[in-house]
Order: sequence, then structure tokens, then C-alpha cells
Amino acid sequence: MGISTALATLLSLLPQQPARTIAPVEAVAAPRNEAKNARPVADTGLVVVQRGATLAHGCLLGDGGVRAIQAPVAEATSRGGARAVEASLHSDIGTCTTPGGVVVQCRREGVRLAFASGRELLYAPDGHMHLRDGSVAGPFLSGVELRLADGSAVAIDRSGSRRSPIECVEVRNGEDATCVYRRGNPTREAARGVFRLPVVFCLGDGGSLYRTIALGPLVTMERALVPQEQREQMPQRRLCVLAGPLADSMEQLCASRAQKRHPKAVEELQLIVAEFAAVFRSDAPMPPRTGSDPLQYLLHAGYDLRFVQQQGLVRMQLARNQQEPFAEWRLGYGTAICGVSTTTEEGSGAEVVAPPMPDLQAQLQYHEIDAAMNVVSALRRANVELQKSQSR
Repeated sequence: MGISTALATLLSLLPQQPARTIAPVEAVAAPRNEAKNARPVADTGLVVVQRGATLAHGCLLGDGGVRAIQAPVAEATSRGGARAVEASLHSDIGTCTTPGGVVVQCRREGVRLAFASGRELLYAPDGHMHLRDGSVAGPFLSGVELRLADGSAVAIDRSGSRRSPIECVEVRNGEDATCVYRRGNPTREAARGVFRLPVVFCLGDGGSLYRTIALGPLVTMERALVPQEQREQMPQRRLCVLAGPLADSMEQLCASRAQKRHPKAVEELQLIVAEFAAVFRSDAPMPPRTGSDPLQYLLHAGYDLRFVQQQGLVRMQLARNQQEPFAEWRLGYGTAICGVSTTTEEGSGAEVVAPPMPDLQAQLQYHEIDAAMNVVSALRRANVELQKSQSR
């Protein structure tokens, strides 16, 4: 019998002559029926963000409408020398320009962001986000923190009075921060800091907004707003695996007591750590979805990455293709990694992992676990619908 085109594509992801450190996966020769629907070239919803890359650029959702930040320039000193001047915020009363050329203007009518790409975004006093084409998102009743692709953040605190609902607007870039609006009046003063707000990334050309939540080394992104002409271009959801924190958690488990409890799991993880870039690749097409119950992706070198949902918890599992998992990350309001075997008891041998992006970690007051799990559920349903359409 001939091998189908989809199956041949899947097999091409696996090394023809596997490295000695990564054992070949015999089960790949007979994948499940779901694997026939894999789409390695299409947007499958999963990306790997390599260590050192920012989330805004690693998620593969455009440049965010910002201009390239110039390299530090030399500035003459009083002693005849020179010093490097980093790109920074440029603020005036009621306005601020970020290093990437995004102009933030604050008035009683709302907060306007004008991107270097020409896109404009407005946060209105009622908590809704608006584009000029009439697209609307929200409301973000408590406010919102808009993350820009140049590393800046615009925090809009909507905890004011009924007459002036926008309490303050602060713009940050690294340690540089300024307040440009407070209690109904444009200003320019030192930032005092605002409480944690829902985080939304401005991607695409600046007008595509994605609600972003971190569950340990996994980041979920769900589209909240998009320009009408870009609805087909910008995906509705993303799962981003942070390669650096993921590898660090593997090393943490390998150095723990898991060596005695789960020696086989530790052995597998040590192999992956040694060949990490070959398994979690960011320079290749997105890993294909090969399962929907649970949501599953086929990584390079023949590993499955699965997402099992429980009440208030996402269990991200790693396994040899079509085999039982040997490790899993329990992702919720906290994060832990543990080895898995047939004798593993719930919670035994788990190592607590510090959140790699604490400013994006899921927050209870906004019920962000539910929002993050909705992203996984939607991707799983999309895979089911794809299989049904292809079977007709």
C-alpha cells in the first residue's frame, strides 16, 4: 500500500538516521489515524520561543507596528570622553513616545496609541478598545496593561470615579517609567506603580490584541481584537512554549530525588536536554497537531507533547511517539514538574518550578486559569473540526 502524503510529511519530521543520543521511535512507522490530519506547514497553534528571544517576537505574530530600535549612540562627556545613550521614553504633559515610535496620548476622551505602522488604537473611558475601522474589544473594566513589541508597557488603571473612570496611565520601558495621566488630568510625573492588570500584547501592525497568560513555561495567547482586513491573517489563538524555562525545569528535576523515584524519566529528560535544540526547534515549521483527545503535537526527533486538561489544571506531558508519558508539567496558579510512571501517585516527586514570567503568571482575581484553558480547549475543538471536514 502507498503511504499517504500527510503520513510522508510526518515521517519527514523525524530524523532518517537518529543521533545516537536520541533513540529512534519505532512506533512512528504506524501512527494513529489522527496523525494523518497533521498540518506541519499550516498554523497549528504551537510555537517554540527560544531562549533569549522576547515573547512579542517569538510568538510569530508580526512586528507589533513598532520601528526598529536604534543602537545606543555615543554622547560626549564633559571630560572629553563618550558614553552610550540607550533608547528611552520621551514624555511631555499627557503624552509619551516609546523607543519603538509608539505615541501615547491621554485625554478625558480616552488613551490613544499611534503606532509607527500607522495603526491607531483607543482605550475609551468605558473600558472598550477601539480601532478606526469600527472593531471593538472588551470591556476591560478594571483597566489593561498593553505590552508593545519594543518592550514598553502602557498600564491603564480604570479604578477612578464614575465621572473620571481612568485613574492613571503609566508608561514603562525597563526601569524608565513615567505617569502621563492622573485623576482626569494630563500630567508628567514619576510613576507610582499600579496593581496587576490583565495583560494584552499589541501584535500584528499594532492593532491585533492578544490576551496573554503564563502557566509556567507555557504561555497562552487569545485574540481579543483584530483589524477587519486582517481577520484571516492573524490566528485566533497561540500556545507558546518557552524553551529556556522548559529546559531549566528538566534539569531541575534531573538533579532532584527523581533520580531514585523515576530513573527512566530522568534518563529520557537527560537525553532531551543534551539535544534540546533538535527536539524543540524554532527554525522549522510549526509542529503538526496529531491528536485532539488530548490535544497533541508531534515534535522533532519523535516526541509527543500533550495537553491534558483537568479542573483548574493543564498537564503538559512529554512522551515518545504514541507511548505513555515519562514527564509532565502541572500548570495552574503554580507550576511543578514530575516524572511519570505507572506507579506514580498524584503529587508524588513533584518539583515546584519558579514562574519564568511572574508578571504574566495566571492571576486568581481575573480567573485567568479559565481563560488559559479555553485556549487549549479551542485548539482541541479546531482539530476535531478539521478531521471531520477532511473525512467528508
